[in-house]
Amino acid sequence: MNGLYISLSDMNSDISKGAKRKIEGQIKSLKKFSNEVDWIYKEGISTTYCNGKKMFETKAGNSQTVKSNIDFIKLSKNIDFKKYDYIYIRYIIANLGMLSFLKKAKDNGVKIIIEIPTYPYLEELDDSLKMKTFKFLDNKVTNRLYKYVYRIACTNKDDKIFNIDTIQIDNGVDLDNVSIKDVNSGENENSINIIGVASIDRWHGYDRFIKSMNNYKNNSKLAVKFFIVGGGNLKVIDYLKNLVKDYKLEDNVIFTGAKDGEDLENLYNNMDIAVSSLALFRAGGGHNPIKTKEYIAKGLPVITGYDDTLVPSDLDFIYKVNEDESIFDLNDIFTWYKEGNFDVKVIRDFAEKNVSWNQQMKKVIDELKE
Repeated sequence: MNGLYISLSDMNSDISKGAKRKIEGQIKSLKKFSNEVDWIYKEGISTTYCNGKKMFETKAGNSQTVKSNIDFIKLSKNIDFKKYDYIYIRYIIANLGMLSFLKKAKDNGVKIIIEIPTYPYLEELDDSLKMKTFKFLDNKVTNRLYKYVYRIACTNKDDKIFNIDTIQIDNGVDLDNVSIKDVNSGENENSINIIGVASIDRWHGYDRFIKSMNNYKNNSKLAVKFFIVGGGNLKVIDYLKNLVKDYKLEDNVIFTGAKDGEDLENLYNNMDIAVSSLALFRAGGGHNPIKTKEYIAKGLPVITGYDDTLVPSDLDFIYKVNEDESIFDLNDIFTWYKEGNFDVKVIRDFAEKNVSWNQQMKKVIDELKE
């Protein structure tokens, strides 16, 4: 089979760093089960590429949603649909251009898989007039998707979305691109380093951890540092920074901004614990973040606030806090860490056996063969 993967978001932006790693991991795995897989993506908000070669520019408007509409119209004219057996689309928000594209693809005998990374997703949009318009159009389009879409890939447990059968996948990791942390780094009897890496938003719940740090500082036994790594929602980041200032935790909570490559590796090598999403309930549930899997692939024990389908909460190296707005007892968490005496190689071994992208994308290919 020959495939095409479409992701019309800016792969160069800080906010897309995590998504880009995921997409590259998915494509790498799809290629193991396909003869050929092309990748259409954007660099910057206006320029669309296929496998590194520029296809076209979309200059009209500043909105990603508006550009996506025009991009799909242009793709309909620039793609040889006969080349492909399937097209895998990473969903942003529905638009009429996408609907027209899907119809042409199906008319050419192509099977369409749409991945919805977060569902339900409309709750994440604000109530501005612009977003209300996008929601209205999204509803109009999604009510017609069943005519053209073969399956929807999702990380939640719905059997159908938009009256379309789902393929229930989990977020995986390209283990070839995630190195294990330095075994000899990060361990200090009198201090503890904690890391959270994300495109930061409210459902990461870092405010819960900061509030718990404030409660802990009056009874602290360890020197605690929490490194928040990444860009993201500026309002949320400003809220977190103001919280740190109000609690006088500036020496304990460090905002590094987005990091990758050697800079990120050096940070990881000096960490003891990683923090995954602590407030997915704020986004309505039905999510399965990739970050927990990436952390255990590094060999780090993880604090999480949800039940991960691939990384059960009853594992020794997972500490799950309540799925609510409560603060938690860091003394208890640090006791868990110190008594756990976790072996990074054992944690990595679990990741190698359970969280590979190959296992997840094979589900897609098997469904396409039916």
